[in-house]
Amino acid sequence: MKKQIITVISARLVSSAFLLMVPFLLGPATHRALGQGNTSRRIVAANLSQFAPPSTGAVTGTYSISAKPAPNIPAIGGGETCVFITGTGTIVPGTTDTGNHTNDGTTPLALPFPVQLYGQTFNAANLSSNGNLQFVSNSNSPSNTCLPTTVFNFAIMPHWDDLRTDQVGSGCTGYASGCGIFTSVSGAPPNRILNIEWRTVYFNPNNSRANFEVRLYENPTANGIEIIYGEVAQGGSSATVGVQRDTGSEFTQYECNTAGTLMSGLALTLSCAPMASDAFSRKVHGGAGTFDIPLPLTGNVGVECRSGGATNDYQMIINFMTSVTVENAMVTSGTGSVSSFTVSGSQVTVNLTGVTDAQRITVTLFNVNDGMHMGNVPVSMGVLIGDVNGNGSVNATDVALTKSQVGMPVGSGNFREDVNANGTISSTDVAIVKSDVGTSLPPCASWTERAAYPMVVFGNAVASVGGNVYSFGGIANNTAVANAYKYSTATNTWTPIASLPAPRGWFSATSDGTYIYLLGGVDQNFSTTATLWRYNPVTNTYNTSLPSYTIPTYFHACAYLNGKVYRIAGRGIGTDYHVEVYNIATNSWSMAANYPVANHSLMAVALGGYIYGAGGNAFADKTYRYDPNTDTWDDSAIADLPAGRSAAASGVYNGRWVLAGGDVNFAISNSAIAWDPTTNTWSDLPNMVQARDYLAGATASQSFYAVAGASGPGTPTNDNQQYTETPCGGVSVAAR
Repeated sequence: MKKQIITVISARLVSSAFLLMVPFLLGPATHRALGQGNTSRRIVAANLSQFAPPSTGAVTGTYSISAKPAPNIPAIGGGETCVFITGTGTIVPGTTDTGNHTNDGTTPLALPFPVQLYGQTFNAANLSSNGNLQFVSNSNSPSNTCLPTTVFNFAIMPHWDDLRTDQVGSGCTGYASGCGIFTSVSGAPPNRILNIEWRTVYFNPNNSRANFEVRLYENPTANGIEIIYGEVAQGGSSATVGVQRDTGSEFTQYECNTAGTLMSGLALTLSCAPMASDAFSRKVHGGAGTFDIPLPLTGNVGVECRSGGATNDYQMIINFMTSVTVENAMVTSGTGSVSSFTVSGSQVTVNLTGVTDAQRITVTLFNVNDGMHMGNVPVSMGVLIGDVNGNGSVNATDVALTKSQVGMPVGSGNFREDVNANGTISSTDVAIVKSDVGTSLPPCASWTERAAYPMVVFGNAVASVGGNVYSFGGIANNTAVANAYKYSTATNTWTPIASLPAPRGWFSATSDGTYIYLLGGVDQNFSTTATLWRYNPVTNTYNTSLPSYTIPTYFHACAYLNGKVYRIAGRGIGTDYHVEVYNIATNSWSMAANYPVANHSLMAVALGGYIYGAGGNAFADKTYRYDPNTDTWDDSAIADLPAGRSAAASGVYNGRWVLAGGDVNFAISNSAIAWDPTTNTWSDLPNMVQARDYLAGATASQSFYAVAGASGPGTPTNDNQQYTETPCGGVSVAAR
């Protein structure tokens, strides 16, 4: 994205080295994480090959798709459920020049055939140099935001960012045709494909390229919309990828300003299926009749509180608006299996067996076809025997409710208290509920220990590029080390990479999507440094010739935004409040507005065109937002932390700022929280597996990783904790 040059505040600075004699002289911050937030309808991307039924092959096209839609994704328009499915592919070159050779400009395009998006049909589009096409609006905005946005009206955003298609910079010479937007048409009627290829450079630096393509299908029952990526130098770190209905009533977002999410060869397919009109869990209660528990299709799941009998059997009823055919039905999440399913017109009946208690289970109907659309339809259900009020936990309230109905006839208002579904409410039902007191539904998100880091360490620096996590240096055996490793999220393995040019600990790393920048820290003698090194993951080499920043620091924060690397506060000779900015294009440092307080062990992140700072040893619950356009820090732009936090893993995940672990209430914590910029609220996340501080984190391949860290003062570990949010709903509270 294009931003104005920030105001430089002049200062007379003294560069010094600080010899740290004893690690961890500084006390941890005090706090405890609390709060709530709304994260529904945010990221709805999936790469979940386990959801493919045995009889299902690859999606047709010029590349293969290795995934199926994730379960329980929110409905996002046109009566359909849509997700992005990831795969691999190559660009079909555009051969016709649309005439778009500009900076911040749009070009109209008459489509060779009608195209459908969210149930609407379009015959023309406006192509923007900034990586989007719009069917109704005609905006040239270079400043991307996370979805939804009122900037666009019916739009596809393959790479909304500040890009250029005019012949500028050395980047354009890398294309045989130069920069621009080009089209071609594949196939023959009625199965033609319109290929729209962007050959662009970033506004800054303009020697780096972003090459990508949108493919629109004449036959809407085929793939519909595909996005394929060639060279993407910045890896999505300042881009928005998604589709949107009108000005934001519905949308599907793949990523927003998340480094490492876009890479050469990535293919995204927008998959939409007919949406069920409603769903139920049905049981016969002896002679009292048949009673259904609603299963909401979006948001909170319905909670089935009744026993499944000796073989734990349940029955789902799923209704559609019109008659459908279904190829297969399978349990795609949770424990249980489909014993049989039938289709009668618009109603699908799925019989389940072996369904265990205290879980969320998802049944996916594969290749549901209503004659116009075809895709997979997931329906989720919470199973928690004895949860008669449906709040996701069994407690004394459920016992009291059941007791109050003993001896009463079973009807529509109290059938949930007939827990064994035998047609009467008795002391047996009360005993069943009592036996389950203390059980609850599991969270929709979880932490998991993955392959252990190859050494015990804390104070390491972590960043991600291209779906891999990279960790450098740290403190081990009471000294800084130079070891470095790459973690493959695909194979769950660590491999050594080139060691750091010199040992470093308590330093920081950030990525522009292509390179990793490593800033400052202490060396093996605990002398404070101000070095800037750049690691190239492709060549496995370091560039050590970059200029150092002015004030040597450790325990600082850093972030990358719009071609610049920011070093924020830290500790050197005392606690620092300066913010230094490295301009990648000019290979030079300058001063930005001071951080509002002198601070160290704070966390920072770039999100939505701003830089945010939080926590640390000073005013540990305070947060601030930096605007590079005005070179100012704003206290009121972001809600303060629910309580203080310092020395935590930090990163952007699913469009939110995640803080994991660190020091809480003078103790090392396993708590995690997230800030949602759309609601300006912090919410609790599930606790980490292990409590750690002075760890580092990064997002890669749809998960957030918190690597290593200390379990006590000066006690390094080799944890590799993975946080993943699964597409399941919350808990619906039944009306009593």
